[in-house]
Amino acid sequence: MKEYQVICNYLDKKTMNLDIIGVVVRAENEKEAEKQALDILEKQGKAGAFVGRVIERSQQKNDLAEQILNFAELSDTYEQKVKEGQQIIGKMAQYLAFDKDNLLYFLMAIRAACNHFSNVDGEISFKEFCYFYDIVQMGNDTPKKMQENYKSFLAQAKKKKNSSGSAEELAFGKSWTEKVLRSNTLDPSMKFDLLRLAALFFTVDGVVSEEERNYMSALVENLQ
Repeated sequence: MKEYQVICNYLDKKTMNLDIIGVVVRAENEKEAEKQALDILEKQGKAGAFVGRVIERSQQKNDLAEQILNFAELSDTYEQKVKEGQQIIGKMAQYLAFDKDNLLYFLMAIRAACNHFSNVDGEISFKEFCYFYDIVQMGNDTPKKMQENYKSFLAQAKKKKNSSGSAEELAFGKSWTEKVLRSNTLDPSMKFDLLRLAALFFTVDGVVSEEERNYMSALVENLQ
C-alpha cells in the first residue's frame, strides 16, 4: 500500500472554469489510486473529472530533497555558503532562543546538529570542518592554523571513536534535528531553514555523497 497524490482536472460546466484538484489516496498501484480519486470527486459532485497525473508521495519528497540540495549548490562559492549559513542560524536563534538559557541550549543543539550533518557519510572533510567554525563561531583562524586544527581534530576523533561523549553529541544532533522537523507547532519556514542548513553542509565540499543524498531524503520524510 502506497500513498499517491492524484492530480485531476475538472471542467465546471456552469462557470466553464477548469479546476485542477489534488487528491491524496492510499492504494496498491496507480490505477487503483486513479479510481479512488475519481470516486472521491464524484461523491463531491465533480463527476466527469479526469486524471492528469499520479505522483507517488515518497517520490514527491525525494524531489523536494533534490530541490533543496540544488538550491544550496546555487551558492557556488564558500563565502556565499558561509553568509547563508550565518543568516539561517541567526534567524533560527531569534525564533527559538527566548532568553540566555534558551540561547545556550540552542547553540549546543546547533553545534550537535552541525557535527551530525558533517558526519553523515562517516567523514568530516576539511571544508566541512572550516564551515562549521565559520558559521557557528563566526570566523576561523588562518588557513594554516585551520589545517593544523583539522589534523588534530581527526587524530582526536579516531581516539574518541568509541567514546560515549562523542557518540552522545552526534545522537543528540540527530534527534534534535528530527524533533524540530516533526514538530506540529514550529513555523514551517524554520523547518525549511534547517533543511537548507543540512544541504549547505552536504554541498560545501563540492561532493554530495550517496549517504548524504539518502539522508537528505530521510530528513524530508520527517517533515510534519
